Amino acid sequence: MQADRHVQLKCPPFPFESPAVRPLPTQNALPNPDEPCILRGPLASQLPMTPLRSLSVAATLLSVLATSAAAQSDSDHAEARSLFLANCASCHGESGDGEGTTQLDRKARSFKDGGFSFGNTPEALARTLTTGIPGTPMPSFESALSEEQRRLLAEYVVTLGPPATEVDLSRTEVTVLERPVFVRGMLPPMLTTAQAVPRGLVFGLPSRQSFEYRTDDVRLLGTRYGGFVRRADWTGRGGAGLEPLGKLVSTIEGGAPRSTFLLPGTKEEPLRARFRGSWIEGSNAGIRYEVLDAKGGVIAQVRESLLTRNTSAGLGYTRRFELTGTGLRDSISLRTPSVSGEQNSPKPIYVKQPGPANTTRTWSVTPLSKSVFDCNVGPWRNASESIQAAPETSAPIHLRKDEVVVVETTYLSLNQFTSETLKKLQKEFAQ
Repeated sequence: MQADRHVQLKCPPFPFESPAVRPLPTQNALPNPDEPCILRGPLASQLPMTPLRSLSVAATLLSVLATSAAAQSDSDHAEARSLFLANCASCHGESGDGEGTTQLDRKARSFKDGGFSFGNTPEALARTLTTGIPGTPMPSFESALSEEQRRLLAEYVVTLGPPATEVDLSRTEVTVLERPVFVRGMLPPMLTTAQAVPRGLVFGLPSRQSFEYRTDDVRLLGTRYGGFVRRADWTGRGGAGLEPLGKLVSTIEGGAPRSTFLLPGTKEEPLRARFRGSWIEGSNAGIRYEVLDAKGGVIAQVRESLLTRNTSAGLGYTRRFELTGTGLRDSISLRTPSVSGEQNSPKPIYVKQPGPANTTRTWSVTPLSKSVFDCNVGPWRNASESIQAAPETSAPIHLRKDEVVVVETTYLSLNQFTSETLKKLQKEFAQ
């Protein structure tokens, strides 16, 4: 592979194989989480050369391989070279081209081509040298090398990569125009009470709504409105993460939600959701994942989408789930948790809405202020099924092998809420 300055856009901790920007797959969707892609949407090379485009040219096509902050002295360089030959060259090759003498099941990364697993700054490489990469032949050198030796070695490895490319930081904002866009990377906490999300995903819609997910166990964290995302560390892939730009509209359980799906029963055991990728079809987009039991068996395959919902009382979104059973279980439960979810949030008001064929659904409205109301519209279900009078409800979903079941929940941010508002909204939803 030819070494050049065009680097695969990828945020730690997702490994990437090559610095070349790969052709987009069908539907401009994110692939499997182990595949080396982050950004989706039209590539700059496919669009007219205009000042504005769906993704910043710099943000889509360029990633910078930063050199060490301070050039190594001759003596340090010689020591670092010796450390590299003694500890790294057998796998990565004497020149860092990945052509080492050790026989591996999978060829070692080529530093010359920009193949860095978890960042290419000296700091990021030093962390990798310290911890190793679990599940791979890359060992930890914490006990074998001193901290100073690891620092020298990391600075030397940086010099083996392609030349640095200058990037105008004012052009690192990723924008959404006519089509949805996905970006993967580390996300900051949505609230001070939450935690950073190493494996995050941000999904932006043309409506200027954006949605943040964690992908290690798929869960929607919350929503924003306005700008999309800025990549904070284009000048060095050191893992500084993504910078969401939109105004925070709502969080799901304070930005640290529990599992979306449960096993029905008295205790309702939480189920894990394994991320499988994302998809874009015209103006619609979403993610794909599998719902797993405690033993790792696949209970259902889920295709989830998010649709803008405009109402007379405010803007919101519909979360649509298409579940395909595998035959392992005949039912699971979908949680519809509180939208705001903060510990000091007021208790929601619950209103039942009767529907056709002996069905009903629950509207839960949480007053956050005199002019802001978070509203959760639950899915339709049999009227005979009990509804919990708690900050969350769960709806049973009956699964059949290879058949698709569709369930929808809607979240609204309302500027007013009265009995008349509710009647009007229920009428709009019935259309």
